[in-house]
Amino acid sequence: MPTVTFRNTEIECAEGDILRTVLTGADLSPHNGVADSLNCGGHGTCGTCAVEVSGETSDMTDAEKRRLSLPPHSQDSGLRLSCQARVEGDVEITKHDGFFGQKITQEWFLNQWVNCHTLLAHFVRSLRKGTERVFIKISKLIFG
Repeated sequence: MPTVTFRNTEIECAEGDILRTVLTGADLSPHNGVADSLNCGGHGTCGTCAVEVSGETSDMTDAEKRRLSLPPHSQDSGLRLSCQARVEGDVEITKHDGFFGQKITQEWFLNQWVNCHTLLAHFVRSLRKGTERVFIKISKLIFG
């Protein structure tokens, strides 16, 4: 039977069990703070159960890929949604700080600041020009 290690607690589970279910079954939460009450209940839509996983787990589900592609997460962060990941062997789990448990690195923070600064600059220019085209450009920056 695989062992899940989380916050200095070892939990045995069956291979194929969903990580979130394993943790909550042991009275441990994959959420931080108020996210323990404000979450999607394991549907892979909110992203608040994101954890760093070291060990054998299933491949990412489509729902997990979709959610981790949206801010504040990114698919290359190395995080997994505990509600989507299935345990396939021994794993160690780390929960990072923040409402979403996202790994905030200095590089990520600086990128967000630059993106925000760029967006604000476009907004200010649009106010000066008063053109609809600039608002369309801002919308594309925000929504892709």
